[in-house]
Amino acid sequence: MTVDLLMSRMGTLVSVADSADSDVYGNVTETETATSVRYDLQQQTRDEVPDPGAWQVGAYRLFLPAATSVAGVDRFIDDQGDTYEFDGPPEKVWNPRAKRYSHIEATVRRAS
Repeated sequence: MTVDLLMSRMGTLVSVADSADSDVYGNVTETETATSVRYDLQQQTRDEVPDPGAWQVGAYRLFLPAATSVAGVDRFIDDQGDTYEFDGPPEKVWNPRAKRYSHIEATVRRAS
């Protein structure tokens, strides 16, 4: 059984990249591209903070297929419509037995 078979949920990966265009002030604008992706999500921590902008904060482990193109500036939307931001860069996980990358693992955060 491969790790990909365990990723049974479908979410949306929003890739963010610099555009060739700029705004009226000369700042580079960003483009966003949404892609459907299989995933698995496991909660790591949950907490309540006194910040009125984000009362409840959760950290999650996000698992994506190895061929997924993802960067730390991207966003992820799960199958329930919740949006997550990446906390650090995603990491390809090497499987020494199979001698190939098996999946991508990242830490994401959701605040509400």
